Amino acid sequence: MMWLGHYLAARGYIVAAVNHHGNTAAEKQRAAQGFLLYWERAKDLTVVLDKLFADPVFGPRIDRDRIGAAGFSLGGYTVISVAGGVFNPREFEAFCRSPQRDFTCEPQPEFPDAPKLFEQLKKTDPPTPESRLVQESLRHAGDSYRDKRIKRVFAIAPALGGGFTKAGLSKIKVPVFIVIGQADKVTPLTTNAQRYAKFIRGARLTVLPGAIGHYTFLAECNPHGKAVLDICRDAATINRAMVHQQVAHLAFDFFEQR
Repeated sequence: MMWLGHYLAARGYIVAAVNHHGNTAAEKQRAAQGFLLYWERAKDLTVVLDKLFADPVFGPRIDRDRIGAAGFSLGGYTVISVAGGVFNPREFEAFCRSPQRDFTCEPQPEFPDAPKLFEQLKKTDPPTPESRLVQESLRHAGDSYRDKRIKRVFAIAPALGGGFTKAGLSKIKVPVFIVIGQADKVTPLTTNAQRYAKFIRGARLTVLPGAIGHYTFLAECNPHGKAVLDICRDAATINRAMVHQQVAHLAFDFFEQR
């Protein structure tokens, strides 16, 4: 997502790009917890913000009345969570048992074994330090992780819409902007972006038309990436760089509003 970070930083913003433990290419080994303890991600944003406030270089330069959060896919869920949306694991489980279930119920292709390993951690007896942390986190899955310092959020193709009730999203009081590609099959429009927009008061939803899919919002790839990775390839009609420019401009305009 550095295309968005660079765009905002070039226009005067302090941008912190957050890696989430166990679910990032910055680490040699992925962890099931990083893929399935979704609510821990919002806590990561709060910790990073705490660190930035305490930083002698960045802290004094932060306008504390104009702090925003932006995220893509599971990161889109994350910024909605940090805005005050309350995830309901039972609601998501019921959604995934229903005829409306979508791709967000499936293992992520980056770590297909995550659900199986996660179940093993949950049931480890006697518990290990790692499994204790998982079990403790699960007890707080339905908590609110709102950070009142964050004044508006920009969610790109947000995931896990099926895990939120109307009541869980009605708690959000800050401005929310949601953008998604019409051809997104990973976080389908009706069960994710539209659901969020329907239940978040005042939320703005922009659907980019045509063949723009989920992974169009990832970084541009070099020729080798396009040759070997599906996530690097878009429909022939799509110029990924132009989509990034359009979305970055939407984000900048949104964050500039008072």
